[in-house]
Amino acid sequence: MSKNIFLFPLIILLCLALFVGCSSTPEEPVETTETEPVISQGGEEGIPTEETNYGSVNKTGLDALNSARDAALASGADSLFPEEFALIEAAYEIAKLAAADDSLDQTVVLANVQARYKALEQLAKAEGMKAKIKEYNFASKKPEAMAQGDAEFAAAKAALLLEASGSEAVVRASSACTSYGAVLSAGFKELVGGAKEKAYAQKEKADSIKSDKADKEAYSSAAKILSSADKAYTSGEYEAAFDGFESAEKHFGEIYNRVLEKRAAAQAAIERAKQKVNNTAEFAAEADEIAPLEEEEK
Repeated sequence: MSKNIFLFPLIILLCLALFVGCSSTPEEPVETTETEPVISQGGEEGIPTEETNYGSVNKTGLDALNSARDAALASGADSLFPEEFALIEAAYEIAKLAAADDSLDQTVVLANVQARYKALEQLAKAEGMKAKIKEYNFASKKPEAMAQGDAEFAAAKAALLLEASGSEAVVRASSACTSYGAVLSAGFKELVGGAKEKAYAQKEKADSIKSDKADKEAYSSAAKILSSADKAYTSGEYEAAFDGFESAEKHFGEIYNRVLEKRAAAQAAIERAKQKVNNTAEFAAEADEIAPLEEEEK
């Protein structure tokens, strides 16, 4: 009995030892290998390592910026909006210096200045549209659109002067162009019908003197202009149609006058030739009366 009393605790201790040994098997050490830093040759975003080179990225952004600047200059924005242009030029010089640092991605900086030049180009376009609206007195044709255009135009200029984000200025300037375009479309829609009638009337005059044969190249060119105007009219591009019909009327008119002058000159030459023949015949008759030729002896 006493032996069993001593053996029982020993059996329990052995079981506990076996359980702990099975459940706590030592883990194998994990090998760690050092990896070399990744060097990005293309200047990819999201890999901000010391070795990253953003030269090509910055060059691409600067090229796009220069293209936008050239377009703004071509539109005459520098003379139309000198104050706004001067501010953007200052930002442009800073952006160029920033782009020269190939250790930093200057995409955002360059894109912002690029957008501001685009906004200036759109403002120059809007200014031209405003001038045409005034020329044809179209403002009353669509007053709500005209008011919206004026408001967006002013907001775009303000955004540029306050040096706000370029994207905001572009949106505002583009919206101004859209509104002014609606005014112009409404105005030219009323005028285009009359322009079309005049163009076809002038073509009929040119056809009446066979201008298609007397002045083939010019007639063919005028006919193409007229055809393009018809297509624009059908598709609802009333300003383009109006301009096309006016141009066609002018060209057919010039052709008609030119062919008519040629015909008149040719007719005058014929008359002169006839007169010369008549004068020669009269002179010969007079000479024969004064000194008649003797008949040849047979």
